[in-house]
Amino acid sequence: MPIIGIDLGTTFSVVAFVDEHGHPDTLLNTEGQPLTASALWIDEDANMIVGQLALDSAIAYPDDVITMAKRSMGHDVKLKARDKEFTPQEVSAIILKKLKQDAERHFGQPVDDAVITCPAFFGAAETQATEEAGKMAGFNVRRIFPEPAAAALAFGYDNPGQEQTLLVYDLGGGTFDITLFKIGAPEPGSTTPKIEMISTDGDRQLGGADWNTRVVDWVAEAFVAQQGKTILLNALKDKVGGEDDVRKALDTIGNLPPTAEAVGDELVGLGFDQDRVKTALKDVAFDPRTVSTTRQELYSRVERAKIALARVAKTAVVCQHEGFSLKVDLMREKFAELTKDLLDRTEQAIDRLLDAKGYTKDQIHQVLCAGGSTRMSMVRDMLQRKFPGRVNTQIEPDLCVAQGAARMAKLIETGNPHETTISLSPHAYGVLALGEDGKPHVYPVILKDEKLPCASARPNEQSRPDYQYGQFYTASDGQARVPLEVYEFDGLSHQELQDKESCRKIGSVFIENLPPNRPRGQQVFATFELDESLQLTVSALDVSSGATKSVQLTLGDAKSDEIQKNAVRSAAMSRLLQDTEVKS
Repeated sequence: MPIIGIDLGTTFSVVAFVDEHGHPDTLLNTEGQPLTASALWIDEDANMIVGQLALDSAIAYPDDVITMAKRSMGHDVKLKARDKEFTPQEVSAIILKKLKQDAERHFGQPVDDAVITCPAFFGAAETQATEEAGKMAGFNVRRIFPEPAAAALAFGYDNPGQEQTLLVYDLGGGTFDITLFKIGAPEPGSTTPKIEMISTDGDRQLGGADWNTRVVDWVAEAFVAQQGKTILLNALKDKVGGEDDVRKALDTIGNLPPTAEAVGDELVGLGFDQDRVKTALKDVAFDPRTVSTTRQELYSRVERAKIALARVAKTAVVCQHEGFSLKVDLMREKFAELTKDLLDRTEQAIDRLLDAKGYTKDQIHQVLCAGGSTRMSMVRDMLQRKFPGRVNTQIEPDLCVAQGAARMAKLIETGNPHETTISLSPHAYGVLALGEDGKPHVYPVILKDEKLPCASARPNEQSRPDYQYGQFYTASDGQARVPLEVYEFDGLSHQELQDKESCRKIGSVFIENLPPNRPRGQQVFATFELDESLQLTVSALDVSSGATKSVQLTLGDAKSDEIQKNAVRSAAMSRLLQDTEVKS
């Protein structure tokens, strides 16, 4: 049974495998489509439904559908559907269980092993959450693989023998990253290209959904400007005053404030009776964004318009609300104008990445577009302007990540994955300690862009130049317990101490029951080990007593009882999914 590759996307997910001829093939889901919407609907019978039906049901049942769970991976948040709470991992696990069922239907037998992709900028917490989701879904997760590395691997197989520098621009529905690669020719007798990741940058809160939101806001504001006062007038006239008085008051207000309550405050300020105004405006929604079903319907229409603008220069968006309808023509130029700052953020990430590694634009041989949102015309235009003639449009942006994951799955199956791709630590990791200024700082131990797997220096490696960066000291006399608080951040130099506020705590390791009555300044040594799936193991050694503690961090700033509670939840979800069919 082959190991499958899974692109677990923010908006859509894809499954692929390498067939008997050595070619990557994309599996079709139950609906006969290669893309499965990453949406979960809990219906009135408590069925778990994943896919396009769930996404479509967000219009009719907005409180019962969860989308974009990937944006919350690694964070201690709860997502709601039909008054049930789910962690982001649990939502992802349910989506993965649906993908597993579809794969088993295709092969006619159990599918247990998978390579699952995640954004290159995902840190240890997000990566661990992704792996946890895979395990809850019943997978033996063989590797968590960076999405741009998967795209580069898919490209390398289709272009053997070419040594070049690649830039992978990966803009999905909910996340964005930009990654620099060296791709080399296969070794003699091999067909596998050499892929070396050089560095990555990105934004976990930027994706095609943000382009949609900008257009939704633009259309909704146009609707309010044209119909908002009419809706309010109909609600207020004959209840707080005559039609002419109410119309004149609304004209006096000018541009409407964002809510009916705020409009009511303005009217009261103009002399209208507060109780009458409040009663008249109760449940009045003049802005289509304030009604969940209307907002979702408008969002869906904008999504279709965005897709259409990849092929045509002009399309229309219709907004229907409170018995009124507004048709707005959307031109490519207007779409680009509304979203220019979003596109600029991606271009700034490119410049930041190249500058950090000392590359010029002319040193990039090809730019690969991954993620369905790269089909937007303003994205292609920006990339062509920045890298003229070097933007590769031959790879399939929606499918290339899953196909690259399938390639990696095949390499794992045949036993030589480490010879092919070199991944990097997407972030730096360090320990919180008091500095010479008496203030807490985060001291780097592992740096961003270190090749994986990697480990910091150990106590017997004093000749290594980074030795001192694992050394810490007790802060007070008689200290019997030493906490190592571990943080994640971006940093390229051991000299760059970090402010605590700019870093993210991901866990703690404690050495306890140390000898009493020792003076402050006892040496403590920290060793960090980070593997290719971003599993972080931290070891602490109290040098004088020999006391040690080694922990593979359960990431996130959680107390032991919370960790235990989460483990119980995960076990319960695993059992539930084992006995439950996820519907489509």
